[in-house]
Amino acid sequence: LKIDKLIKKLGRVWRKEFMVVVGDFNLLVSGVDLLIGSTSTTLLETISRGIPVIVVGSQNGLTQNPIPKTVSQKVWSLCYTPDEMGVAINYYLNCTETEKKDIYDIGNTVREQYFERIVPKEVKKFLELD
Repeated sequence: LKIDKLIKKLGRVWRKEFMVVVGDFNLLVSGVDLLIGSTSTTLLETISRGIPVIVVGSQNGLTQNPIPKTVSQKVWSLCYTPDEMGVAINYYLNCTETEKKDIYDIGNTVREQYFERIVPKEVKKFLELD
């Protein structure tokens, strides 16, 4: 989906303060309130930082959702239409402080369950070199 088509389809949901950015993921994601994407493990990485995500579902084919079913849907939404996306965007951008804390806590759990530190011992374990 080309971004100009997405913006057009979202219509009034698209706000002037929304930005589409290109660059280093690690630098960019630290300053966002919400990430919208599909098929990429960057969605799970974003959740692990306590940032909610919206997965863009395919209207024409197979939806590739990289988020495990065990991850609470409090931190992610699967959207197929601009209307669904509008609801999800408004929900995440208007979360209460308690909901934001819950999202952050879920992110910590995701980080503990799905990520390992990159240290020689863990790399060897991953590569089965021990």
